[in-house]
Amino acid sequence: MIRSKRFEKGSAIDPLEGGWVAGHMIPERCLTGTSALEIKLWNYPEAINYGKKAFGGTEFVVIYGGKIRFWLGKDGQREFVDLDGEKHEYIAIAPGVIKEVEVLEFPAFGVTIRWPSAPGINQVISPPKEV
Repeated sequence: MIRSKRFEKGSAIDPLEGGWVAGHMIPERCLTGTSALEIKLWNYPEAINYGKKAFGGTEFVVIYGGKIRFWLGKDGQREFVDLDGEKHEYIAIAPGVIKEVEVLEFPAFGVTIRWPSAPGINQVISPPKEV
């Protein structure tokens, strides 16, 4: 990362950050260290096992390439939503919805913005398994 008094420049593919470029997980001394929101730049070049997770705030995801399927569940109901990167589709997910992600077309890449940002707000229901 390059830092000055006026800006910071980094890489969203830094494995130490896992694609997260803003949020509580970034040190507070950095411009993007904040509890207001989280931003992740993601890229799935192959199949993934995301596991089941529930975020305690609102989540916004936009896709720019590939295709992904979100399996969403809450209160005993479950449905899926497909996003197409060619159409730059997005989804906003309400707090507490259980989410699974399936990549339908590779590579899939986009941006996730979540708010607020706090340790423990992203609950892992079942951890990812190897694909």
